Order: sequence, then C-alpha cells, then structure tokens
Amino acid sequence: AETKRRKHAEHIAASRPATSGYDDDGDVENGGRPSGGYSTAKTELKRRWAHRPNVAKVMGVVDEAAHLIDKGSLQTTRYLSHNRYVRLSVAFYILLLHVWVLVVLMHLAPGSRGG
Repeated sequence: AETKRRKHAEHIAASRPATSGYDDDGDVENGGRPSGGYSTAKTELKRRWAHRPNVAKVMGVVDEAAHLIDKGSLQTTRYLSHNRYVRLSVAFYILLLHVWVLVVLMHLAPGSRGG
C-alpha cells in the first residue's frame, strides 16, 4: 500500500507544472533537502515574498501570533478538561452572559417601551 501511494504521489508531482518560477531545489534551512508538510508551504511562501521584505516581516509576526494562540488554546483546553468546577463555572458564565445580552437587546428593541 505504501509503494502504491508513493508511486501515485510521484506521478502527481511529475504531471504538475511548476507555477512558482523558482528553482525547486529544496529547503535551504534543511540543508537543501525538501521537507514535508507545513514547513514546505512556509518555505514556498518565504520564496514567493522574498522580494517584499515588509510582507515577509508581517508574515513572520502573524505566524508567531498564530503559534501563540494555538499554544494558549491547547493549554486552556487541557486545564478545563482536568478541572470540573472551573469547567462548570465557565459554562455558567457563558450562559449568564448570553442571558444578559438578550435582556439588553430586548430593552433596546423598538416597541419595548410603552410610550
């Protein structure tokens, strides 16, 4: 099964035309060897925007922010999954917040005042 997948992937890669205009000699940070998955896409983006250093800087900042958000959400999920009372408190808070927003919207709706 693995050989079949590899042959299929090689066939698709061979039939796909080069669209970037850059040499596909592999990842420079990886010693010239192409790397798989996310870092390949990341490297391709770096190559594509190499002539615009400001865009590359912004992309780096956005990448760091996304990593920070991912890390924080995973830690929060882990914490909530281990602490029952905190999980119940958060659920109660969200429910209370939704009720409060509905009450405020009902009071702001036209026709809610008798006048």
